[in-house]
Amino acid sequence: MGAQGRELVLPQVEFLDDAARGDVGDTAPDGPSLPSREALGQCLRRDRAVADGSCRGRRRPQPGRPVTLPGDLGEPTDPFARPLRLRQLGGPGQRPRQGLKEAAFPILNIDLIYGIDGQTEQSFRVSLDAALAWEPEEIYLYPLYVRPLTGLMARHDKSGELWDEQRLRLYRYGRDHLLAAGYRQTSMRVFSRIGTAAVDGADDSNINEYNQQAGMVGLGAGARSFTTALHYTTDYAVAVPEVRRIIDDYIATPTEEFHRAQWSFRMDDDERRRMFVLGMLLESDGLRVERYRAQFGTVPQDDFGPQLALLAERGWLADDGGVLRLTPEGTAWADAIGPLFFSPRVNEAMASYRDR
Repeated sequence: MGAQGRELVLPQVEFLDDAARGDVGDTAPDGPSLPSREALGQCLRRDRAVADGSCRGRRRPQPGRPVTLPGDLGEPTDPFARPLRLRQLGGPGQRPRQGLKEAAFPILNIDLIYGIDGQTEQSFRVSLDAALAWEPEEIYLYPLYVRPLTGLMARHDKSGELWDEQRLRLYRYGRDHLLAAGYRQTSMRVFSRIGTAAVDGADDSNINEYNQQAGMVGLGAGARSFTTALHYTTDYAVAVPEVRRIIDDYIATPTEEFHRAQWSFRMDDDERRRMFVLGMLLESDGLRVERYRAQFGTVPQDDFGPQLALLAERGWLADDGGVLRLTPEGTAWADAIGPLFFSPRVNEAMASYRDR
């Protein structure tokens, strides 16, 4: 959200909950080696960051290489993924499948991207059916967003209106296909297979798409961390030369410098209310009015009346007996709902950011 113009000393972090979960992400094909991942897990458990067996891994497998990472394993797929340089599920990518079955992972996650030039419902179905053939417990459907200064931006000449129409059309098709295949939608992107650990084992300790930001410490270059009072991260860029510089600088940073956050955003009471609303409203369980009242002493209708009224007017929001819940159409527009709740302070910080 932008730098605050000063360094902040980070407090000592204590992990008091033995049931705390961790989610280690790495979708790069040349990600950390097995010894490196094992060392990371040992450090997290040694420092009580996560309990035994509760650290989820997420990485892309190498074709034909044994699957060895504990946790769940994410794999991007799409027959139109070549412009994105992503590995596909077909062909050599099928080789880890038997290894996954033998390893008996509790949750297999597959990520799909939609909205690429030339993609249709028919071609998207090929991807969906290829993913379903793996019988994954979770499938994530990600709309393609093209950032300025990226290589894909130079080849993407579609107008915003046509692109929105294509992505919405593909989203609705993918959503309906997964629901018909026995999945439950928990947010705009997330679908969990009914009768599996992704649904039956879900509880308040799970890391969900939106409410994970209530408390999360990120490790590594570009990782974001969220606490009750502070959000902080390292430097950020999208252009390849800048990204390489940031990674090199991160590697060369002395350990003691990580006690300070150079890019940070303080969360006041107003920001916490906004984040609470979005963290609950954008999930399928919805925003419980009494839970909000217990947390802040007011009701969301008083604090965010104009925003909630606008969502209801558009048919995106319904009051289900004291639970404010997005309608199916509201969920489809979830990415457009978030900015409605941004504060003037956040909008000003975002407007001052310059892509690099």
